[in-house]
Amino acid sequence: MTGNVCAITGASGYVGGQLAGSLAACSWEVRRLSRGDFDLRHPERVPQLAGVDALVHAAWDFAVRGSQQEREVNVRGSLALLAAAQAAGLQRIVFVSTLSAFDGTPSAYGAAKRLVERAVLASGGVVLRPGLVWSDDVGGMVGALTRLTRALPVVPVVGAQQPMWLCHAADLGRALDACLRAQTLPAEPVPCAHPQPLEFGAIVRGLARQAGRHRLLVPVPVWAVALPLRLAETLGLRLRIRSDSLNGLFASDPNIDFSRYCEQLPPFRAWSP
Repeated sequence: MTGNVCAITGASGYVGGQLAGSLAACSWEVRRLSRGDFDLRHPERVPQLAGVDALVHAAWDFAVRGSQQEREVNVRGSLALLAAAQAAGLQRIVFVSTLSAFDGTPSAYGAAKRLVERAVLASGGVVLRPGLVWSDDVGGMVGALTRLTRALPVVPVVGAQQPMWLCHAADLGRALDACLRAQTLPAEPVPCAHPQPLEFGAIVRGLARQAGRHRLLVPVPVWAVALPLRLAETLGLRLRIRSDSLNGLFASDPNIDFSRYCEQLPPFRAWSP
């Protein structure tokens, strides 16, 4: 690529904000597309991409409920953004997906991401699948877990034995920069995480130690939380936590191949609380 202007959606979120900072550190001129520029719920409002050389799509509406709303809002809006980028002649498009996006995923979130993945790859774009993103700054899911361990003397740990693949935000930023500048683009989704998984319970224990707290961690089966959540959703109750959020967190692709693009991307560091 000759230009260095990159537009990014979702920069007000944790992962998008981290990526925007990484791109700026890698000498990109970053244009943050706010909801005033592009809104997944209003795909008819085409963003202005004149003078842009690359697009990173990291926005996602987490307020939707169920597969139908995922398709109507997130998939439809993402496809409209992709069409606008193609119409503007952008040669480099990167979609930030998730490890829970794979064929047969039980997660409505992951299934919607997979639909967008197919469209991006068909257009010649790049798909990155980060694991659980962490950084030296407390934020995102890891930040929420840290606050939980600080607030509660007894911490319920849902899915304590579930394997998790972790991705440092700075490493994800370097991988993004490498894909934006690469001559040859990967034709399949690129997993972005350290290849050695950790049990979710071990992550929570590490965060508790980091916070200097001695906490009693109580393992809780995923079904024991997901079942009441699904019942509440059936009754029309809107809770802060959704049953599909658990699916999206724990339903990672069981056949992740980390070896395919390791020679093209910087290494991903192991998690250390």
